[in-house]
Formats: sequence, C-alpha cells, structure tokens
Amino acid sequence: MPEIKIKVRDKCAEGEGVIICNNSDYTVVWDLDSEWEPYSTRTMRVNLADGTYQDAVFTGNSAPLPVLTASGWVSVGLCAGDLHTSRAARLLALSSVLTPVGSPAAPAEDVYAQIMAKLTELSTVSPEDIAKAVEDYLAEHPIEETDPTVPEWAKADITGATVGQIAKIAAVDASGVPTAWEPVDMPSGGGGLQWIEVVDITTEEQTQKLTISVDKDGRPISQYNALWMVFSILFPADASQTSTNGTAWTYPFPKIGDNSYRYIAFVSGWKTVTRTLTYAWAGLPRLAWSSAMETQKIFDTDGDPDFLSGLCVYLSSSGDHIPVGTRVRIAVLSKGVTA
Repeated sequence: MPEIKIKVRDKCAEGEGVIICNNSDYTVVWDLDSEWEPYSTRTMRVNLADGTYQDAVFTGNSAPLPVLTASGWVSVGLCAGDLHTSRAARLLALSSVLTPVGSPAAPAEDVYAQIMAKLTELSTVSPEDIAKAVEDYLAEHPIEETDPTVPEWAKADITGATVGQIAKIAAVDASGVPTAWEPVDMPSGGGGLQWIEVVDITTEEQTQKLTISVDKDGRPISQYNALWMVFSILFPADASQTSTNGTAWTYPFPKIGDNSYRYIAFVSGWKTVTRTLTYAWAGLPRLAWSSAMETQKIFDTDGDPDFLSGLCVYLSSSGDHIPVGTRVRIAVLSKGVTA
C-alpha cells in the first residue's frame, strides 16, 4: 500500500509525493509535533485542483487518502475542531487511464451492421448447410497450385484412396516424368529393418525330424530376405526318451544335411527337466550360438542369401524324439515380405 508522508511542525505541513488518480490504496501518514497530542480525533482536508475538497476524519497518525478523480496540484492539511489548523502540503495528482471522462466509441455503423448480420445468419445455419456451402464454393472456385516447388504428385487428383495408402506412379511421359498416380497399400515392413516373428508353433505329434520353411500365413520364409534369424526351441520333459541327454542337430533351411551349416546342441536331463535352447544365424560370415553359451561356430564364408529361410531340427539318436508340445519360435531381421 503506497504511503504519502507529511510532517507538521509549528502548524506548517511539509510533504511530497505523486498520486495517480482513480486509485484507492493511498495512505497519508502524519508526523505531528506535540501540539496535536491533546486531539485524538483529527480531520484531513484534501483540496482538489477543480476547486472542490474532501474531508477524512481519523484517529491515530494515518488516514486513507480519498480517491482523486481530477489531475493537478492537490493541497493536504490538518485540523482539529475549529481551533487547530495547519498550512497545507502540496502534492501532484497525475491522471490515470480512467481519468478522462467519456464512453466507449461504437463501431462504424456499416461494420457493426455487418457483424450483427453475420451472427444472425450463423445462429440459423446447420453444419450440413455449411458443409454444402464449402463444397459448392470449391466446385465453383477450384484451388490451383501455382508454387513451382510443389511436386506433381502432390498436385495429382487421386480418388478411391483409403487411410494408410500411398501414391504409386501409374504412367510416365516419354521423358520419364510421372503423369498419373494411383493409391496402393504400404509395402509390408514399412521399408525399414525390423524384427518380425514369423513362426510360433507347438507340435501335436512326436517326430524325429521337424522342418519349418513357411511363416504363420503360409508364405515362404525366404521371401523375407532376412539378415538375421533367431529361433528358440522348448523341449518339454519326456520320460519316454531313450537317451538321458538329448542331441539335437539344427540346420538353417534349406541346408538340411549340409554339415557345414549344422549346429549340434546337447539337451541335458531332458527326461525330467524342460529345456529351452536359443540359437541365431546371421549373414556372412554366418554365425550361430546357443543359449547355453557353448562355443560359437563360424560357418563357411561362401555367399548364399537363401540359407536363412527356415529351420530343421533332427534328433540323431535312435529312440529319441521331438516330444508333443515342443514349441518353436522364429524371428527374422528383415524389411518384410519383398517377393
């Protein structure tokens, strides 16, 4: 709260300060000599620049300054009854944004009338009418792209498309410049490398040899052109196995029987314990490892892009078998089906 301090000595008031008109938070704090001590109630008179004055009766040494509405020099003095008075101190009152007298100007008649007319129209127009009006306007005033930096495909009028499709060049001129486009589905995989689970099966009958070469949808895994292939085999415990520990030969399809691609894993205690083995093959040089952290094996380095096209699991010991309930999962690092 701003304070205006005024000192009175020998009936002469001295003070200084600036007051902003139209504010009600000013307080006048009086510093009085002993002459005023007998008078507990005092009257502060504020003489305004327009010739009028305002009185404020108070006790103590401070009084709220009345709200000033006229700018100019203001004199403030003190009196107690009809006998004790002081000379006035001069303060400057400055105008505020609210000081000028007036009222808000009305908008120009023609603009005001237009605004009111538009509001009236909008209050009675349905969303369907607005949509129809926009459609009619665009039909009568088609938008023509004139920016030379915008490619032709962006200007093409493609119809019959659905969300998620992309534009495909349907025709070109003699110079190879596209002249027509059509909507097509986004290629599977979205164009970037990603891990894709292509197989998740559980065997329903026991066998000595299991070969997998197609994905969940029956497509050849070779169509993924994989750079990596990771697979996991879960052997459920099976007391009917002949060997105490199993020996599983794994080959990447279609290299079945090719020992340069074979990886031999031992399945310890598989009669009583469920075992999960995990392997991976990568591109050249081809590499495999087991989840048991056995010695890694480097295959031959001859180029062969088709060897990551599936899996074959073979149990070499007579009487051993791949039990019912064996689960095999295969994931490939690929851009998706491309063939």
